Order: sequence, then C-alpha cells, then structure tokens
Amino acid sequence: MSTAGGRLVNLLSDLQGGGTGEESIGVDFSRLKGASTDYAIQEIALALAPNNGDRERIINGLQAALSHALEGSEAFEPEGLSEDVLVDVLLSYLTEVVFEQIILDSDRAFEKTEDPELIVQREGALFEVVKASVDKHLHPLLGDDIGRFSTDDLAKLQRDAIKEIWEEWDSEAPE
Repeated sequence: MSTAGGRLVNLLSDLQGGGTGEESIGVDFSRLKGASTDYAIQEIALALAPNNGDRERIINGLQAALSHALEGSEAFEPEGLSEDVLVDVLLSYLTEVVFEQIILDSDRAFEKTEDPELIVQREGALFEVVKASVDKHLHPLLGDDIGRFSTDDLAKLQRDAIKEIWEEWDSEAPE
C-alpha cells in the first residue's frame, strides 16, 4: 500500500511534464489526455494497484484521492496539474490508506459496542484525526517540490504517519 502513493505522484508528475507514464511506471497513458476524469481515475488506479491482497483497498484509496483532487474536472488534462494538486492527491491518498490501516490494526476495537451509530461516529472521529494528522505531519515535509521524493521516501513517510497517528489517537481517546 505504501508504494502506490509514490508511484501515483511519479506518474502524475510525468504526465504533468508532458510524459506518457511509460518512463515513470511502464504504462503509456497518453490515451487518457482529454478523456473523462472518471475514466482516467479508474485506469490509473487499476494500473498502479499491485496484484496482491491489498489490491482493492489500494484501488479504492487511489480512486478516492484522485476524485477528491480532480473534483470539478470533466476532462483529464494532466499538463494542468499544479504542485498543489499533486500534494493534495498524495495527502488524500495517505489519509485514505492510513485510515484503512488503522482500522485494520484496531482489530475489531470499533465492534466492542453494539450501537451501530456509535461505531459510525467513532470511525468518523478517527477519520478526522487521521486527516488532520496526515496534514499536520506530512504537508510541511512535502513542501512545494513533491517530485523530489522517491517512492521509498513516500512509503517511509506513510509508515511514520501511521505510528504518529496511533499515538495521537491514543492520547485523545476517551478513557
């Protein structure tokens, strides 16, 4: 899960600079220029997600992040992607996958209550903590030049964020 975010940024940076994606991830995405944004999002997510047990979660995270960042765009025009959009895509993706990982790591902690409303409320509160924590911990590190990070750098940032967010959640959780 942690390498897909880096690959996504590398791909979008390549496409932004007029590339096809062939150099960054080995797939030619030139056919996506001008295609519907929804179609481009689907194709990018399918191409980046590995064929393993996390595939569906990664696809969902990539699609959610791209949909959020490209909201309002009907046609996919990668040359128009700004550094801010690239940072937003990565932060959105990391929020999604960190949240998913924490839910998995919590091992049924949310099921300790039989009140489904309370479960939804707690998950919503956790998502907001994750979102704020990802922004607080990662946004300053990413700065204005997201392209300087390798896939490995971004994977380490994600792992560190999961650890920090768990610590933050534990400190804020009601006794």
